[in-house]
Amino acid sequence: MVLKTTTLALILVLETLITSTTLSSAQISVRPNDDKFSETARDNADQRTVLIDKELRKIKNHEWAGKYYYGNTLGVDVNLALAPKSGFVFTWRGCLGLYDLNYGEVRFENGLVKLVFTYETEEGDFHGIAPEFYPVSWGERHYLIPSDEIIRFCNAVNSGAEPCNVFCSRFLLRVGDRARRVEGQPSIPSEFSQYLLAEPILANIVTVERNYINTDAIDPELKFRISEVTLDAGLADGILLGMELHS
Repeated sequence: MVLKTTTLALILVLETLITSTTLSSAQISVRPNDDKFSETARDNADQRTVLIDKELRKIKNHEWAGKYYYGNTLGVDVNLALAPKSGFVFTWRGCLGLYDLNYGEVRFENGLVKLVFTYETEEGDFHGIAPEFYPVSWGERHYLIPSDEIIRFCNAVNSGAEPCNVFCSRFLLRVGDRARRVEGQPSIPSEFSQYLLAEPILANIVTVERNYINTDAIDPELKFRISEVTLDAGLADGILLGMELHS
Protein backbone atom coordinates (compact mmCIF):
# COMPACT_ATOMS: atom_id res chain seq x y z
CA MET A 1 0.00 0.00 0.00
CA VAL A 2 1.25 3.43 -0.87
CA LEU A 3 0.00 6.73 0.53
CA LYS A 4 0.51 9.86 -1.56
CA THR A 5 -0.05 13.35 -0.20
CA THR A 6 -2.35 15.84 -1.90
CA THR A 7 -2.10 19.00 0.26
CA LEU A 8 -3.29 17.75 3.70
CA ALA A 9 -5.21 14.78 2.33
CA LEU A 10 -3.66 11.50 1.18
CA ILE A 11 -4.54 8.87 -1.38
CA LEU A 12 -4.24 5.21 -0.46
CA VAL A 13 -3.24 3.13 -3.45
CA LEU A 14 -3.69 -0.66 -3.34
CA GLU A 15 -1.90 -2.20 -6.29
CA THR A 16 -2.60 -5.61 -7.80
CA LEU A 17 0.33 -6.23 -10.11
CA ILE A 18 0.08 -8.56 -13.09
CA THR A 19 3.55 -8.59 -14.61
CA SER A 20 4.73 -9.85 -17.96
CA THR A 21 8.27 -10.69 -19.02
CA THR A 22 7.55 -10.05 -22.69
CA LEU A 23 6.49 -6.89 -24.47
CA SER A 24 4.50 -6.83 -27.70
CA SER A 25 5.50 -4.59 -30.59
CA ALA A 26 2.17 -2.80 -30.18
CA GLN A 27 3.25 -1.61 -26.74
CA ILE A 28 6.47 -0.03 -27.97
CA SER A 29 6.81 2.82 -30.43
CA VAL A 30 10.03 2.17 -32.36
CA ARG A 31 10.73 4.63 -35.15
CA PRO A 32 13.36 3.03 -37.43
CA ASN A 33 13.05 5.76 -40.08
CA ASP A 34 13.99 8.63 -37.77
CA ASP A 35 17.35 10.29 -38.42
CA LYS A 36 18.52 9.22 -34.97
CA PHE A 37 18.27 5.56 -36.06
CA SER A 38 20.25 6.06 -39.26
CA GLU A 39 23.60 4.42 -39.91
CA THR A 40 25.24 7.85 -39.71
CA ALA A 41 23.75 8.52 -36.26
CA ARG A 42 24.86 5.13 -34.97
CA ASP A 43 28.38 5.65 -36.32
CA ASN A 44 28.57 9.10 -34.73
CA ALA A 45 27.38 7.67 -31.41
CA ASP A 46 29.99 4.90 -31.59
CA GLN A 47 32.78 7.40 -32.34
CA ARG A 48 31.71 9.64 -29.47
CA THR A 49 31.58 6.63 -27.14
CA VAL A 50 35.23 5.89 -27.99
CA LEU A 51 36.18 9.47 -27.10
CA ILE A 52 34.21 9.30 -23.84
CA ASP A 53 35.94 6.05 -22.89
CA LYS A 54 39.38 7.60 -23.52
CA GLU A 55 38.51 10.66 -21.42
CA LEU A 56 37.10 8.58 -18.57
CA ARG A 57 40.34 6.60 -18.36
CA LYS A 58 42.20 9.86 -17.73
CA ILE A 59 39.95 11.26 -15.00
CA LYS A 60 39.42 9.57 -11.65
CA ASN A 61 36.74 10.05 -8.97
CA HIS A 62 34.91 12.67 -11.00
CA GLU A 63 31.79 14.17 -9.46
CA TRP A 64 29.49 13.08 -12.29
CA ALA A 65 31.40 11.76 -15.33
CA GLY A 66 31.12 8.05 -16.01
CA LYS A 67 28.92 5.31 -17.38
CA TYR A 68 25.45 4.93 -15.86
CA TYR A 69 22.73 2.32 -16.19
CA TYR A 70 19.22 1.43 -15.10
CA GLY A 71 16.87 -1.28 -16.27
CA ASN A 72 15.72 -4.87 -16.11
CA THR A 73 17.54 -6.18 -19.24
CA LEU A 74 14.12 -6.69 -20.91
CA GLY A 75 12.11 -3.71 -22.17
CA VAL A 76 14.15 -1.26 -20.09
CA ASP A 77 17.89 -1.30 -20.75
CA VAL A 78 19.13 2.29 -20.51
CA ASN A 79 22.76 3.38 -20.74
CA LEU A 80 24.21 6.88 -20.44
CA ALA A 81 27.94 7.57 -20.87
CA LEU A 82 29.20 11.11 -20.37
CA ALA A 83 32.38 13.11 -19.86
CA PRO A 84 33.06 16.87 -19.58
CA LYS A 85 34.87 17.33 -22.91
CA SER A 86 33.58 14.43 -25.01
CA GLY A 87 29.88 14.86 -24.26
CA PHE A 88 27.35 12.07 -23.84
CA VAL A 89 25.81 9.07 -25.58
CA PHE A 90 22.39 7.73 -24.54
CA THR A 91 20.83 4.45 -25.68
CA TRP A 92 17.64 2.62 -24.74
CA ARG A 93 17.53 -1.02 -25.79
CA GLY A 94 15.05 -3.81 -25.16
CA CYS A 95 13.75 -7.11 -26.42
CA LEU A 96 12.94 -5.59 -29.83
CA GLY A 97 16.32 -3.92 -30.30
CA LEU A 98 17.22 -0.23 -30.17
CA TYR A 99 14.31 1.93 -28.95
CA ASP A 100 16.08 5.27 -28.70
CA LEU A 101 19.44 6.92 -29.32
CA ASN A 102 20.85 10.39 -28.76
CA TYR A 103 24.16 12.11 -28.18
CA GLY A 104 25.62 15.59 -27.81
CA GLU A 105 27.46 17.97 -25.53
CA VAL A 106 27.38 18.16 -21.72
CA ARG A 107 27.22 21.29 -19.57
CA PHE A 108 27.54 21.56 -15.80
CA GLU A 109 25.70 24.63 -14.53
CA ASN A 110 24.33 25.54 -11.09
CA GLY A 111 24.93 22.04 -9.76
CA LEU A 112 23.11 20.40 -12.68
CA VAL A 113 24.43 18.14 -15.44
CA LYS A 114 22.69 19.33 -18.62
CA LEU A 115 22.49 17.32 -21.85
CA VAL A 116 22.50 19.20 -25.17
CA PHE A 117 20.73 16.80 -27.52
CA THR A 118 21.66 16.37 -31.17
CA TYR A 119 18.20 15.06 -32.01
CA GLU A 120 14.86 16.31 -30.76
CA THR A 121 13.64 14.15 -27.90
CA GLU A 122 10.81 13.69 -25.44
CA GLU A 123 10.35 11.30 -22.56
CA GLY A 124 7.73 8.59 -22.88
CA ASP A 125 7.15 4.86 -22.79
CA PHE A 126 10.40 3.15 -23.79
CA HIS A 127 12.09 6.27 -25.16
CA GLY A 128 13.63 9.55 -24.08
CA ILE A 129 15.75 10.70 -21.17
CA ALA A 130 15.69 13.71 -18.86
CA PRO A 131 17.57 16.82 -20.06
CA GLU A 132 19.18 17.63 -16.71
CA PHE A 133 20.33 15.74 -13.63
CA TYR A 134 21.58 16.31 -10.11
CA PRO A 135 24.74 14.29 -9.39
CA VAL A 136 24.01 12.54 -6.09
CA SER A 137 26.60 10.62 -4.09
CA TRP A 138 25.69 8.23 -1.30
CA GLY A 139 28.66 6.70 0.40
CA GLU A 140 30.58 5.04 -2.43
CA ARG A 141 27.61 5.15 -4.82
CA HIS A 142 27.04 7.75 -7.55
CA TYR A 143 23.66 8.51 -9.10
CA LEU A 144 22.33 10.88 -11.73
CA ILE A 145 18.84 11.91 -10.62
CA PRO A 146 16.58 13.91 -13.00
CA SER A 147 15.96 17.39 -11.60
CA ASP A 148 12.21 16.70 -11.37
CA GLU A 149 12.63 13.31 -9.65
CA ILE A 150 14.55 14.23 -6.50
CA ILE A 151 11.43 13.77 -4.34
CA ARG A 152 10.81 10.39 -5.99
CA PHE A 153 14.40 9.43 -5.15
CA CYS A 154 13.89 10.51 -1.53
CA ASN A 155 10.74 8.37 -1.38
CA ALA A 156 12.76 5.37 -2.58
CA VAL A 157 15.41 5.98 0.10
CA ASN A 158 12.78 6.38 2.84
CA SER A 159 11.01 3.17 1.80
CA GLY A 160 14.21 1.12 1.56
CA ALA A 161 13.92 0.61 -2.21
CA GLU A 162 17.28 2.39 -2.47
CA PRO A 163 20.00 1.28 -2.23
CA CYS A 164 19.04 -1.72 -4.31
CA ASN A 165 21.01 -4.78 -5.38
CA VAL A 166 18.55 -6.88 -7.41
CA PHE A 167 15.21 -5.32 -8.44
CA CYS A 168 16.39 -1.76 -8.81
CA SER A 169 14.34 1.39 -9.06
CA ARG A 170 14.49 3.55 -12.14
CA PHE A 171 17.51 5.67 -11.27
CA LEU A 172 20.76 5.97 -13.20
CA LEU A 173 23.54 4.42 -11.11
CA ARG A 174 27.20 4.53 -12.09
CA VAL A 175 28.29 1.20 -13.54
CA GLY A 176 30.21 -0.76 -10.91
CA ASP A 177 28.59 0.98 -7.93
CA ARG A 178 25.75 -1.47 -7.28
CA ALA A 179 27.78 -3.49 -4.79
CA ARG A 180 29.29 -0.42 -3.12
CA ARG A 181 28.36 0.67 0.40
CA VAL A 182 26.21 3.59 1.44
CA GLU A 183 26.69 5.68 4.57
CA GLY A 184 24.48 8.30 6.16
CA GLN A 185 22.12 10.14 3.81
CA PRO A 186 22.46 10.85 0.07
CA SER A 187 23.96 14.22 -0.88
CA ILE A 188 20.79 15.72 -2.36
CA PRO A 189 20.30 19.50 -2.83
CA SER A 190 19.67 21.21 0.51
CA GLU A 191 16.21 22.45 -0.49
CA PHE A 192 15.02 18.82 -0.58
CA SER A 193 16.75 17.62 2.60
CA GLN A 194 13.53 17.62 4.65
CA TYR A 195 12.17 14.88 2.38
CA LEU A 196 14.74 12.43 3.76
CA LEU A 197 13.36 11.05 7.03
CA ALA A 198 15.52 10.03 9.97
CA GLU A 199 12.55 8.12 11.44
CA PRO A 200 9.26 6.91 9.91
CA ILE A 201 6.18 9.12 10.20
CA LEU A 202 3.37 7.12 11.80
CA ALA A 203 -0.26 7.87 10.89
CA ASN A 204 -3.69 6.26 11.07
CA ILE A 205 -6.51 6.21 8.54
CA VAL A 206 -9.39 8.31 9.87
CA THR A 207 -11.88 7.91 7.02
CA VAL A 208 -12.09 6.16 3.65
CA GLU A 209 -13.64 8.52 1.14
CA ARG A 210 -14.14 6.33 -1.97
CA ASN A 211 -12.78 3.32 -3.91
CA TYR A 212 -12.37 2.78 -7.64
CA ILE A 213 -10.38 0.67 -10.15
CA ASN A 214 -7.86 2.10 -12.63
CA THR A 215 -6.60 0.16 -15.66
CA ASP A 216 -3.06 0.70 -16.90
CA ALA A 217 -2.93 2.63 -20.19
CA ILE A 218 -0.32 0.30 -21.72
CA ASP A 219 -1.21 -3.09 -20.23
CA PRO A 220 -4.98 -3.55 -19.74
CA GLU A 221 -4.30 -6.63 -17.57
CA LEU A 222 -2.58 -4.40 -15.00
CA LYS A 223 -5.20 -2.93 -12.67
CA PHE A 224 -5.01 -0.70 -9.60
CA ARG A 225 -7.51 -0.36 -6.77
CA ILE A 226 -7.47 3.25 -5.58
CA SER A 227 -8.77 4.24 -2.15
CA GLU A 228 -8.88 7.91 -1.17
CA VAL A 229 -8.43 8.32 2.56
CA THR A 230 -7.84 10.95 5.24
CA LEU A 231 -5.07 10.44 7.81
CA ASP A 232 -4.58 11.88 11.27
CA ALA A 233 -1.20 13.41 10.27
CA GLY A 234 -0.14 16.27 8.02
CA LEU A 235 2.33 19.09 7.55
CA ALA A 236 2.91 19.59 11.29
CA ASP A 237 4.00 15.94 11.52
CA GLY A 238 6.51 16.29 8.70
CA ILE A 239 4.38 15.05 5.79
CA LEU A 240 5.22 17.05 2.67
CA LEU A 241 3.60 17.33 -0.75
CA GLY A 242 4.81 14.43 -2.91
CA MET A 243 5.81 12.12 -0.05
CA GLU A 244 4.83 8.45 -0.23
CA LEU A 245 3.89 6.43 2.85
CA HIS A 246 3.57 2.66 3.12
CA SER A 247 1.41 0.38 5.24
